[in-house]
Amino acid sequence: MANTERINALKQVHEAEDSVTNTLKKPGLTAPQRRILDELSDILKEIDKLLLLNELNDSIEELEGKSKKLKAINKRIKKQIENLEEVADKVEKAAKAIDAIVKAFGALG
Repeated sequence: MANTERINALKQVHEAEDSVTNTLKKPGLTAPQRRILDELSDILKEIDKLLLLNELNDSIEELEGKSKKLKAINKRIKKQIENLEEVADKVEKAAKAIDAIVKAFGALG
């Protein structure tokens, strides 16, 4: 792997680590959300160390495994987002229906 790829990978890992850290500081996360973010943080730190400290030829298999874990966690995160989007869509429809009732009764009053 050329230095350019290594530097780019480190940059992307650091950006992901920063994003996870900033998200973990936010209030209102559920316990499952915290667990998945903590797991993600741990894997990103391990990848960071592998990229910085090891000869990549010796750690390619380990990096490949970590990459698979990242993809699996990301898939779980996206599934949670999809579930929340579905809930948000239904809540938005309910709010619009309630607004319509309020407007209708407001016009009558």
